[in-house]
Amino acid sequence: MEFREDIGQYVFEYEGLIFAWDEEPEEDIQDTVKTLANNYFKHLDGIIDFMLPDIKEIYGQVTVEDVKRNLGRPIVDYDNGKVTYCEQSFDDCHAVSIGLSLDSTATECWDNPISANPNRSGIKADIESRLNRYKNSEGFTAVWIWAEKLSDTEYNIYIGYC
Repeated sequence: MEFREDIGQYVFEYEGLIFAWDEEPEEDIQDTVKTLANNYFKHLDGIIDFMLPDIKEIYGQVTVEDVKRNLGRPIVDYDNGKVTYCEQSFDDCHAVSIGLSLDSTATECWDNPISANPNRSGIKADIESRLNRYKNSEGFTAVWIWAEKLSDTEYNIYIGYC
């Protein structure tokens, strides 16, 4: 168990997964982490199948293997039950191509989130437009992109900047 400044949480890594807590756990977490990791890997294909239509809407034609390769290591936030993929490499394509850097600490400032759901079109264009605007704003050199699940079919996509 160590404290990671970049995410501001205590972390424990197990089988390529990062488990995170706001406060250092007092109890022994080995068995819990092992169970959660086993369940994650057991359901990974189902998780990807669930996300795939939205990922295709945003990034075009991708396969399950593309998603597995580009998701990066998940961070499982034990306190709120969310899984985030801070190292994923889907979003960096446009940001990096226009000269922005990716910075996982760029999460303090963001504009209104971009809504993503099965009925919404133009999500990729909205993301690219927002990134272009940040690129053209004086002083903005880095971004970080993440999503928060609102329901089984709706997400908010945030683009932090600094």
